[in-house]
Amino acid sequence: MRDLSSYFKKKHDLILKKNNQQTKISNSVQDFFREFYKSIDIQNILNIHYIASDNSLIIETKNKIFANEILIELLNLRGYLKQKGIKLSKITIR
Repeated sequence: MRDLSSYFKKKHDLILKKNNQQTKISNSVQDFFREFYKSIDIQNILNIHYIASDNSLIIETKNKIFANEILIELLNLRGYLKQKGIKLSKITIR
């Protein structure tokens, strides 16, 4: 019978890696928008969700005008994330 402790350790390490990736992406996106919109409290406007299974990012906004601003800056955001070493398959803005 296999040792279950190694199985659980691998699962634990995988969960930590996903959480670290989520935190890194969330902080990078917030930092990007803080540079452009210094007078706005970004944490209250943006909800950032990273889906590890398909390597995608969902950015939800409470304000449609701000969602349009994100669309305008989307190429710059993608370039900023690439500089940070983050490669995503898709970015969805809601």
